[in-house]
Amino acid sequence: MFPITTLDGGSSQAARVKSYRDVVEEYATHPEPKSAGPDGKPCGRSRRGLLRRRHVYAAYAASIYNVGKESNFLEEVESGLLHDLDEVQEIYFDPRDDLWTKEILPILKRIPRAVLARRAGVSERYIQLLRNGKRRPGNASAMRLIKLLRG
Repeated sequence: MFPITTLDGGSSQAARVKSYRDVVEEYATHPEPKSAGPDGKPCGRSRRGLLRRRHVYAAYAASIYNVGKESNFLEEVESGLLHDLDEVQEIYFDPRDDLWTKEILPILKRIPRAVLARRAGVSERYIQLLRNGKRRPGNASAMRLIKLLRG
């Protein structure tokens, strides 16, 4: 059992915890990272006035996709049994906006499978699964393949 206190400058024998008053007072000036002020800059503790949503800009990526809020295999992830994010997250692709399908995959199909596999450090079977649309590359694999296509 450990003693606690809500008093400032308490003793070294007790842990300082926040009181309800501390929490309420901090809430009045808590930063709002998802919002922007009138000038478009992120909101900090001193920002006042009407807030608006911050804009999100995507850097160049192999594809942009929606990730579901599902928590597949949550217990396995928490216990450390699963480490692969692809097994946990549900990903939804919009075929009309998919850069991978529209632009990158057609180029990959023109390069010999063995050459792609050797240069990207993956198996020919993996390349074939990508070409057939049965697999999607993770970010690291996609970036390796894109760099390979560029140079």
